[in-house]
Amino acid sequence: MNRLSPASLAGLLAVSLTALATPALAQTGGPDTFGYRYFPATYDWVDLSTLGGSVPTTIAGSGAETVALPFGFDFYGVTYNSVRVGAEGGLSFDVSAGIPSGNGCLPSTSSGAPDIAVFWDDLNPQVGEIRTFHDSANSRFIISWEDVAHAPNNGSASFQVHLYESSDIQFHYEDVNFGNTVSNFGISATVGIQDNTGGTILAGDFLEWFCNSPVLSDGIAVTFSSCADDDGDGFTADTCGGPDCDDTDADINPDAAEACDGVDNDCDGVTTDENADEDGDGETPCQGDCDDGEALVLSTGTEVCDGLDNDCLNGIDDPFDGDGDQWATCVGDCDDADASIYPGAPEICDGEDSDCDGTTLASYESPDGSLFTTANSFYRGGMFSPSAPTFLENIEMWIDPDGTFNSPRSVVWLVYEGPDPTGDMNKIVELPQQIPSSGAGWYASPQMAVAMQPGMYYSLGIWWDGVMGYGYETSPIFPAPTGWGEQVAGSSLGPWTSPPPMAGNLDSSTSYDIQVITGGEGDYDGDGDLTCEDCNDTDAAASSGATEICDGVDNNCDGMLAPAEGDADGDGYIPCIDDCDDGDDTIYPGAPEACDGLDNDCDGTVPADELDGDVDGSPGCEDCDDNDSTNFPGNTEVCDGQDNDCIGGVPTNEADVDQDGVRPCEGDCDDFSPLATPDNETETDCDDNVDNDCDGVTDLTDPDCFGGGDDDDAADDDDLGDDDDTGIPDPEGACSCNSDVSDGGGSAWFATLFVLPLLRRRRRR
Repeated sequence: MNRLSPASLAGLLAVSLTALATPALAQTGGPDTFGYRYFPATYDWVDLSTLGGSVPTTIAGSGAETVALPFGFDFYGVTYNSVRVGAEGGLSFDVSAGIPSGNGCLPSTSSGAPDIAVFWDDLNPQVGEIRTFHDSANSRFIISWEDVAHAPNNGSASFQVHLYESSDIQFHYEDVNFGNTVSNFGISATVGIQDNTGGTILAGDFLEWFCNSPVLSDGIAVTFSSCADDDGDGFTADTCGGPDCDDTDADINPDAAEACDGVDNDCDGVTTDENADEDGDGETPCQGDCDDGEALVLSTGTEVCDGLDNDCLNGIDDPFDGDGDQWATCVGDCDDADASIYPGAPEICDGEDSDCDGTTLASYESPDGSLFTTANSFYRGGMFSPSAPTFLENIEMWIDPDGTFNSPRSVVWLVYEGPDPTGDMNKIVELPQQIPSSGAGWYASPQMAVAMQPGMYYSLGIWWDGVMGYGYETSPIFPAPTGWGEQVAGSSLGPWTSPPPMAGNLDSSTSYDIQVITGGEGDYDGDGDLTCEDCNDTDAAASSGATEICDGVDNNCDGMLAPAEGDADGDGYIPCIDDCDDGDDTIYPGAPEACDGLDNDCDGTVPADELDGDVDGSPGCEDCDDNDSTNFPGNTEVCDGQDNDCIGGVPTNEADVDQDGVRPCEGDCDDFSPLATPDNETETDCDDNVDNDCDGVTDLTDPDCFGGGDDDDAADDDDLGDDDDTGIPDPEGACSCNSDVSDGGGSAWFATLFVLPLLRRRRRR
């Protein structure tokens, strides 16, 4: 691993910024849909300002002028005989077009946008001029903008376009420096071609060289051509800027192999390749040298075991290659009896070291970190998501124990597993180790032997006690493919005093230097399946030939569990073993019984107190009296001396505190005295200060205490005509015949009422 110092990083950054300062100008481009390409042309400026026969246009300031062409000019498959020349450095084959002063990048379908953008910008030919010239000797028509200013009136520039009878187009730039940074060298210009007039732009008929970029320079030229590929070999002729040196022969092009025929087959400019003796062994390729870059190889050579076909016959090391795989044991074939085994062969799952690298394991390394730091008692590693069952052999971390040289340091190698990389993960591997403090480098863990499963996330890493250094990268690209899944993040947490059994938020956007060694073609669990084909090489009950049994394990490695082995409710128990209801996570063996009428603990019975003995809709564990259907939670209280609504206790107005057989809700006016009850028809004691008959009056204030007693029952007490009435005549207008108060007794009763207040007044004295 290469580490860069801060000074080195700063130097590289400075070089990078310098390289980015000037945009690069593409030398070639295309083709577009029609077949136009651009490529460099020989600079050929023709000064029309002093050339006899050149014609000035009337364009000044802005505007356009239609100019007749001296020949039919083919452009995107259409022949035009005139062209519209615009002040703004463009041409249009729409002779009514007014080319706009504001440029746009191609493709541009705006009204008047040029078909040929020589230098489309906001120009002002009021300074300078635009001239044309028919150069018949060279079969071309030249349109030249000479010393035209940039609007409003800034500096000047000169450029021209050459339209050839062959339909090629060339742009030549004499001076593109206006003398100011806002318009120099094409920073606000567009250069290219498009079929705006023909209307095929959106079909891909446009080719832009550049747009709004200061990439032009004085004295350069470019050609736009739709030269065809006549021989169909995929290369256009060099006569129109293509790389094909013979566009009539499909066997001659830059990709062709050189043959012994005296022809430049590969268009590299020489025809002697096949006849040269490049390696100096005295034999040319045309004479039979099958490798003219190696002097030990020629047709007259003798085969030796050196990894070469010395005699150009029957392949490499043919007498020494027992299996015919072009690799002999002398050059690294670790099994010369098996043609599928040789250095560099693809590693396959067969228990053999197919690529002869000395191992059947696969290794993944995290995005290389160029940074280094230290931390105290932290956990560092990586977060991984396997896409298939993967056997984790072990991991390595790039660390610096940062202690006394060769003094052991205590570390703990860890694996955490969970369904969510951002949530809580359980520790499934903890391997303490003493590692020597022998400097920075890769340090390997002991064998971990973890069967990583798809659908789960694994945090793999190391925790150390004290200060230790490590490598990292702050801008990794995640997720990163591992070959068996993805590294989705780095992994980090701490400081810890020791690794916890469960940890959350272990994912990190920083990459820590880790190597993960997986696979292998051994048989760790001894079930007959190799690690690379076993879905869980830590469990002998899981293999490709096993029978599926009820244990919650994919025994036959078909990637599925039997329905009864699934844990649908996620309570940790499966139906085929002991979960009596896999649709309810409150029901499993050992679950606490809840008052719900269900067998929560799966013991086969519903507790008796969860039954509804009185069938009132409430089980016994909720019902305060499961033998009486009038008592249950939510019921309405009635006057029966019971807790009908089961809220805990009988209401006070239903209690018979004095045990007289009558409750307050039934009319007992004093539930603390058995002497008071509506069952008494009269006041039974006129001197006990108790309303014995509950008629609302007591003792001497009760008429029952004056006379022969009450003449009716308690229910009719105080009715009109009673002996204790209020004096209102009964319906017959006379006293009750049963009253003890007679005509003669009436005066005595009245006298008594008159004397009583006097007696009371005397007692107050």
